[in-house]
Amino acid sequence: MFKITARTVLELGSELISSDIIAFYELIKNGFDAATKDGVDIRFNIVIRRNAYLELRRKVLQNVKPLSEIALMAQAALNADASIEMLDRSRAWLEQAATGQQLTDALDRIYEMSHIVVSDTGSGMSVDDLNNNFLVIGTASRKREVDKALSTGESKSPFLGEKGIGRLSAMRLGDTLRVETAKATDSHLNSLDIDWSDFAQIDAMLADIDIHPKQGGKVESVGWSGTRIIIGRLTEDWTAERVKRMADYDFSRLTDPFLDPKKRPRIALFWNEDRISIPWMQKALIQGAHVSVGGTYKILDGKPQLACDVEIKNLGFPHPVESDSYLISAEDLESALIGTSREIPESALSTLGPFTFQVHWYNRRLLTSMDGIGDLRAVREQQQRWSGILLYRDGFRVFPYGEDEDDWLALDRKALARTGYTLNKAQFVGKVEISRVGNPSLVDQTNREGLRETPEQQVFLGVMQYVIQDLLFKSMKNVEKQYKAQKVDLSEAKTEVANLDARAKNALIKLREVAPKGDPSLEELQQTLFDFSEFAERARQRIEEVEQESRQMIEMAGVGLMVEIVAHELARASENALENLEALRGKNIESPRVLWRLVGLS
Repeated sequence: MFKITARTVLELGSELISSDIIAFYELIKNGFDAATKDGVDIRFNIVIRRNAYLELRRKVLQNVKPLSEIALMAQAALNADASIEMLDRSRAWLEQAATGQQLTDALDRIYEMSHIVVSDTGSGMSVDDLNNNFLVIGTASRKREVDKALSTGESKSPFLGEKGIGRLSAMRLGDTLRVETAKATDSHLNSLDIDWSDFAQIDAMLADIDIHPKQGGKVESVGWSGTRIIIGRLTEDWTAERVKRMADYDFSRLTDPFLDPKKRPRIALFWNEDRISIPWMQKALIQGAHVSVGGTYKILDGKPQLACDVEIKNLGFPHPVESDSYLISAEDLESALIGTSREIPESALSTLGPFTFQVHWYNRRLLTSMDGIGDLRAVREQQQRWSGILLYRDGFRVFPYGEDEDDWLALDRKALARTGYTLNKAQFVGKVEISRVGNPSLVDQTNREGLRETPEQQVFLGVMQYVIQDLLFKSMKNVEKQYKAQKVDLSEAKTEVANLDARAKNALIKLREVAPKGDPSLEELQQTLFDFSEFAERARQRIEEVEQESRQMIEMAGVGLMVEIVAHELARASENALENLEALRGKNIESPRVLWRLVGLS
């Protein structure tokens, strides 16, 4: 029989919850799985930032300044937008501190007042629920319901989560956790307190950590139900600016941004009682895409079928709006995705299940101001904010697909090796929609770092790569071939352009090896290279056209010279004929043959 040490729980939390946004995501999903009636609220109640607290505490312990001066610095470091109650209590503690130990204790108490609350108005939990579900890591209660939905062919999964590890998310955010919850039939709250530092005892076994739910205060009103997750002793340095950045990028993508804002699941974010808006995608951005492709992957009569439509509005040269429709049969899909290697079973094409997608491509050099968004700068910011092809399951994000550093469709890698249009990930805004019931084989890794690698996952990636790198690219090249009239006028520099392009790509590859992961300057350099590569390709094509035009001119010059020679000969022959005819005037010539010989035309 295995025995588990208490610190194993800490290891699980640190390994499975890899980032703050993943932690919030798991807690938010729990709220929606509880059928919350008003969405999920996340409140940051921060009276002093962690970095300021640590620095002030260091100054006290090292006695670098007089205590009175440090106390004044601490008062200045308090967040002016914190609640009046928290500020008054903090100032009183600082004013009462007369010794170094008292000031240190005061700083500790002030920092411990800061907390994060994640709350919902869902079904809530009873004492039995807390004991038998919340305190059971890896509980199978939700998985049974999900499996039942799969087996009975239901159209929607009853739960977003099923692994029973979401409660470990709170460990990522702070060292203490308090749960306050109630069902509609409860008159009092059911509460649970956990201090994660208790699990750090080296020799303690998991059974040694005594955690039991207890009855709390009365519920807010008769029939109220819901859950509040209160996280204290925060382990991160939270500021209003940081929360705003997360709202702009992370929280805005947690639920499908392509939906109408009124139809999106409600997630409300607060900083010290001030509401922080979570942006949504402007429809004008999608309508202003230069190229769009959308479609579905279906299973009809047990066989897969891919249908997609491509609309090409603007490739940077005069052409009408062009549309292509593709209907790829099971046989063609098998040929394109499986081929002769047979490394993926043919059955995976069907067991993958149906999904839909929409992807929009932008050439940033062609962006202009848009009604509903603003000037060129605002449009570029919007396109950059929403760039990436995101993956959603039942309307909620699947990580890390679509992140800045994630190239799950190998678009950048392909772009570096391709000439012409550079279909890199920064130019795309899009989403793919899957479902737990429709795509049971597309399951998250436990650490939320992508889908588990299965034959169906490989087919899924292959389909999306085929849509973008083959079908979409093919349509764009067809329009270019049909309508493009190059206007770039370059002299003989074909070899030099090719050499510079190759040198730039090699330099970028080396830079990626040494630069910090996700460095924004590297992303900008890469985008610049992509733009240059496209320009270089157009330059090479124009040079080849000029060379072709030059050869044509030489050939035409030769024809012209020949025409000139023939014209001279005709003129000379005509003049000789006239002279001979003039000399024969009045003579009797019986034979026409003799006449023609005399004038030189026989």
